[in-house]
Amino acid sequence: MVLDAYLIGLRCTLPTALKALPLPTVLRWIAPRGRLRATSARAHQAVARSENVARRLNVADTCLYRSMVRWTALKRAGLPATFVMGVRRDEPDTGHAWVELDGAPVGEAIDERLVATFRFP
Repeated sequence: MVLDAYLIGLRCTLPTALKALPLPTVLRWIAPRGRLRATSARAHQAVARSENVARRLNVADTCLYRSMVRWTALKRAGLPATFVMGVRRDEPDTGHAWVELDGAPVGEAIDERLVATFRFP
């Protein structure tokens, strides 16, 4: 439950943090300093719960916020997750953020027209 509470708090504060600070700074700030005792399954469960609570609280809901929370949860479970942002080749104004484990997207299919433009770490 500690991870759930942390992720819910994170979902609520990310919009404000990203207005005040650059994305890489926020990612460094939310990056885990140590490992919480959570399995991969537990991390995914905590992400789902935080997304449900965020919807009920009417917190801003974009792929950016969802992927930042997902990345944090997986990193806290000790997994080598990568936060990724990209744009579509045919529509450079259309972007998306997602998380990868071992080069594969986590929890979603990625449009093959997307080209990664930012990875962390």
